[in-house]
Amino acid sequence: MSVKIGEFHDRGSVLTMDIPSTDTPFAKSTVRTGDTLFVNNQFANYYKTPLAMAMMLLHFPAKDDLQTKPINQSLDEMVEGFIDSVMTSQNGYKKEVRRNEALLQNGFPARRLTVWWSLRTGRETIGEVLFLSYKNDVWCIQVIYDTSDPIIPYHAASLLDSAVIRTDTEE
Repeated sequence: MSVKIGEFHDRGSVLTMDIPSTDTPFAKSTVRTGDTLFVNNQFANYYKTPLAMAMMLLHFPAKDDLQTKPINQSLDEMVEGFIDSVMTSQNGYKKEVRRNEALLQNGFPARRLTVWWSLRTGRETIGEVLFLSYKNDVWCIQVIYDTSDPIIPYHAASLLDSAVIRTDTEE
């Protein structure tokens, strides 16, 4: 898989990570909670063949409130809410959380999830998910792909492992 460095700026925060090659910019929108969503499903391999994958990046900006919860507690609650929304979603016939791991990435708390779901058609999908923190700032990175793809499963983890958050000095 051919990759390039992607930089995503939002409200004083920058997420930098490897992304698959694309000529299509990520669409940026604000969701009903006020958080920022970046989405792209137009990626290609070395030979410009489309990849059966999508990426969603959701930024949960740090709160100004001094009474914020410890970041580990916030991450646990975010992961719990994410899992609940996946398991109760109408998408997918069968669903499994195959990984739910607390870890440190770049010296800050993070959570890694692998979610599998099967459609009634028999098609299977994997979502590799990283909740990454930097101080009280959190980004949720999702790499979603069809399990029949021979390339993506070998690269999804390295895409997530490359993710780093920093303060945006340009804003």
